[in-house]
Amino acid sequence: MIGHPLQMDPERWHKINELFHAALETPAGERDLFLDDTCAGDNELREEVESLLASHKQAAAFIAGAALKATPNTAPAAAQDSEAGKAVVNMRFDAQLLTRVDAAAKQQGISRTAWLHVAASKALER
Repeated sequence: MIGHPLQMDPERWHKINELFHAALETPAGERDLFLDDTCAGDNELREEVESLLASHKQAAAFIAGAALKATPNTAPAAAQDSEAGKAVVNMRFDAQLLTRVDAAAKQQGISRTAWLHVAASKALER
């Protein structure tokens, strides 16, 4: 069963989190072999890591294509921020997907805004 980090042994969560990040750095075509080697038959560990990977993939897909820009009636167009080269953009998020984004950010120990920035950057690099 997939556990919640707050209900899990801290050492176990640390191991899951480390493997998750290592798996993200592993090319997609090599992840199964990587998980076979690193999980060494620990099916529960593998399920936890695969669950995080699936959530990460869903959230990244959401960032890449499912965010809706705010309509002109509800927010002004992108405005220049005080930092050079940055723009303020208002977007609407589906509540269910936003919950996934929040969960992914929490798993990585970063804010929603930071997670969105990282996920959008990664999606645009492809």
